[in-house]
Amino acid sequence: MEDTTSAQLAVLSIPSLEGNVIKEYANTAFRKYGLGNKEKNNGVLLFYAKRDRQIRIEVGYGLEGVVTDIRSGKILDQNAIPYLKKGEESLALTNTYKSLYNVILNGSEQTGHSKTSHLWDTLKVFIIIDMMFFNGVLTYFILNLLPALLNSSGGGGSSDGGGSDRKF
Repeated sequence: MEDTTSAQLAVLSIPSLEGNVIKEYANTAFRKYGLGNKEKNNGVLLFYAKRDRQIRIEVGYGLEGVVTDIRSGKILDQNAIPYLKKGEESLALTNTYKSLYNVILNGSEQTGHSKTSHLWDTLKVFIIIDMMFFNGVLTYFILNLLPALLNSSGGGGSSDGGGSDRKF
């Protein structure tokens, strides 16, 4: 994958968090191992704490548009949690890794200027319509909700990206 996309995907499995918060532990490990290209910040860490029965996908900022918080949560829900609940750790980690690999490989080809450009064009049109017809009330409302929305799904750790975690 690194040769094709410059992204890196790693798995870290530990016996226990030893009282640490999974998000902070995964973020520290992400930085310690320097996942992804330094300039692109395009690493992903699949992190598993066995005794704590917790799993997390930590995403570097450069892949946040590909491995979104919602997508990473779905990947865990579909590929990890069912197997972990049955004690099939190897299948859980293997299936989750494969799913992440495919998302990164396929998604990184689709990202870039045209996709970002389309998003900004749509946003501009929304703001113009809001200003013309609603005096900016909708934009103001959304901007005030934004901090709560970003914090609700664990978006953006100090890895500069996002991710999701689950207990099972």
